[in-house]
Amino acid sequence: MGIITFKKALLLIIYFFIFLSLTKNICASSSYVWHKSLGIDSYSQEIRVSPIDNNVIYATYRKFAESGLYKSIDRGNTFSLVFPITTNRDVNSIALSNSNIDKLWIGTWEDGIFFSGDSAQNWNPLGLENIHVRYITVDKSAQETLYVGSGETNLDGGVYRSFNQGNTWEPVGISTLGKKNVLDIAIDKNNPNGPLPI
Repeated sequence: MGIITFKKALLLIIYFFIFLSLTKNICASSSYVWHKSLGIDSYSQEIRVSPIDNNVIYATYRKFAESGLYKSIDRGNTFSLVFPITTNRDVNSIALSNSNIDKLWIGTWEDGIFFSGDSAQNWNPLGLENIHVRYITVDKSAQETLYVGSGETNLDGGVYRSFNQGNTWEPVGISTLGKKNVLDIAIDKNNPNGPLPI
């Protein structure tokens, strides 16, 4: 029994070194190297790459009670803070314009929607305060139209829509959806004015 156990252990060691060798060869032949770009001990709930310039990346930041938004202009090699880190204001979602690289929206937890028209240098609040924003998206076929998914409990969930880039909002589908948590929104590109699959 002892000899068999020794042989099994020896085989496992041999397999382990073969695996290390293969892994090393794969990593050496790959042109991608992973590294920690933000350099902070935290996590990101959402990352968005600009549909206009893929060098531009936005990433939400979350650590305990602190939250903010970071931006990279060199494909993620370096990031800078563009939305101030604050307590009890979670930045949950990012929406980028498909036609104007300077325009973006972020959704927060109970602080509403914020808009920047100058590539995240300045921010303006756009309402929906006291709403738990979970997701925000821009209608690709109508850049003035935005949709927001929200909810923490069945008391404040649902979908909100704006036809003027977020200046005013209206609830959508409350009669059919109720006030349920909405984590994601899909828009039918063939019928953008029709129902929202959620």
